[in-house]
Amino acid sequence: MSIVLLAAKRPFTIYYSGGKGMLSLHYTISIMWAIIYVMSAIGSIVLIPDPSFVCLPLSLIIIGSIGTVIMNLFYFGPLYNRKDIFNISQYCFKEVGDSDQSCEDFYSLSSQEIWSTIIHSTQKTVQSRDELKKTMQSADKGYEGQIVRFVAYHNNMPIGTIFCVIDGHSGLPIERDTKLNMDHLRKIGRIMEVGHFTIKSAFRFKPDIFIGLFKAAIDIAVERDVVFLLNCPYEDSISMYQKLGFMKISTKPISDTIIGATVCALALNLGGMVTYHENFLDTGKQINSLLNPFLTARYYKRQIIKNIFRKSNKKQYNFKIEQLVTQVDI
Repeated sequence: MSIVLLAAKRPFTIYYSGGKGMLSLHYTISIMWAIIYVMSAIGSIVLIPDPSFVCLPLSLIIIGSIGTVIMNLFYFGPLYNRKDIFNISQYCFKEVGDSDQSCEDFYSLSSQEIWSTIIHSTQKTVQSRDELKKTMQSADKGYEGQIVRFVAYHNNMPIGTIFCVIDGHSGLPIERDTKLNMDHLRKIGRIMEVGHFTIKSAFRFKPDIFIGLFKAAIDIAVERDVVFLLNCPYEDSISMYQKLGFMKISTKPISDTIIGATVCALALNLGGMVTYHENFLDTGKQINSLLNPFLTARYYKRQIIKNIFRKSNKKQYNFKIEQLVTQVDI
């Protein structure tokens, strides 16, 4: 039957997944099991009446089961690893290290665009763009090993930035900058901060840059099974995050303790975005369609398994923003 379905271009795994998932994964697993069935049948006939005619099929079934688990929940080959460099339209998005020229591009551009946002703030503690750049670099050093930076390029010119801070022993910058405590949120699921999101002024109305930068960040998050994304943007930038589905988790503006400008704490339930992506805003849907297909499918399956025995209102991907607010100590 498996061979017949494969010949009809309908791998049998499609039927128990509701037709969803990666077609290449469906084919690979279905072909593997078809081979196991054939080998088991032939082996049993050849080995009868030796007792090994039972052992061979059982051994193959165990091997197939392990392979199925690995391909669904862990690894499906290098082709589906997260990409450090990718292109959308005419723009190139690149993960940058801590010491190369691209890292300098990151802080030069992000400080330039952030400075234009806070220049008129009466609360800011930095007085020039150069001072802001040095302050940002110094503040980020406390999270070395947790930070992943991305720069968007157009014809080798940096035009956009974003960084991810993986939760670790140093906590997250949002906790340092706003004095919010995220420990209760950590108990619900893994958290990650997204920040330093900037787009060069001449390119701000190019949606592909916005989408590409957040694709890079969300690919990092799904790769690491992050449930909640956090951010504390300046007031002028809040609307950009809300286009993706971020919502406020603080009811009042907060003063950034590093730069001094007014910020607002935001959060996104990524588990909900991946599980119920049809319920999110159009921008979120566009990003979802560009995410690494294997990592996203793996994330979804892991989320379902982790939450399988929880009540509906306790499942990570079902948490509402009202519940998120109650998990943050101000």
